[in-house]
Amino acid sequence: LNLSERECLEANQFNGGKARWIYDPDTFSWDTADRMAQFIKDNYPKPVPVNYTAVSNYMWTDKSDCVKMTSLLRGEITWTAEALALVVRLRDSGMKFEDIAHQLSPTVSARRVTATYHKQKNPHVYQPLLDTDRQQIKDIMDTRAHYMDFADLRALVIQSMPNANKSALYTFVDSHGAALPAYKERLKNSNVEHIASQIMSGTKQSVLAKQMGIPSLMLTNLMRSRTFSMHSRTWTQEETDKLIEVARASPGPYNWKAISEEVGTKDPKQCRTRYFNVAHKY
Repeated sequence: LNLSERECLEANQFNGGKARWIYDPDTFSWDTADRMAQFIKDNYPKPVPVNYTAVSNYMWTDKSDCVKMTSLLRGEITWTAEALALVVRLRDSGMKFEDIAHQLSPTVSARRVTATYHKQKNPHVYQPLLDTDRQQIKDIMDTRAHYMDFADLRALVIQSMPNANKSALYTFVDSHGAALPAYKERLKNSNVEHIASQIMSGTKQSVLAKQMGIPSLMLTNLMRSRTFSMHSRTWTQEETDKLIEVARASPGPYNWKAISEEVGTKDPKQCRTRYFNVAHKY
């Protein structure tokens, strides 16, 4: 037929015997997830739409499960009534938000789970910004960012929106500010390596961000991307053995930041995920 591997995978409609792939924090493997992500990256680079029939055949896994797992790996999560009830139940039982996030998805942040929990417990406290308010904020920021430091611009926006929900307002202003070209240019023209070194040495991101006149969120994203690029997702046997040894020697609740520093080659989230994936084998 003279078809490529991808074309064969796209054409195959046989589904008998395919495995299910439902997220389970105790059995989730980044190796499997990376294998799927690499196949998608190699065969369907943006903006080419992903053919999940081919992905399903390549992984020999249920097609709908591949779609759902891809969404989870992108940090997307559907807040169903069941998921919301689980968050409330686990938090009310004393579980940390970080561990609750791990129960829901391999990538969702504890911060997002925290916000969802408080919104669920106090539904009348949080009020999202109106579209008109969002546009007004954008107009104020877009026309002034090139000559105002972010802290001053942020204060101006907050002063201009006295009736807006403060939590929603702060979140939107910070995220929009981090996306503005003027502030991106400031960060680009700075000594990024020196900034990262200062943060790793203990200097507060908020202090550096104010000195640079940019949103602190930009430095948070900078450090997150650096940490991600510095640490390989693939675990060696030596790294895994070290993780198990350090984690089991830790007193009290797991301190994943301290454990990752002991391991030396993986960040806290990688250590936590790997430990819960493999601890039962040791």
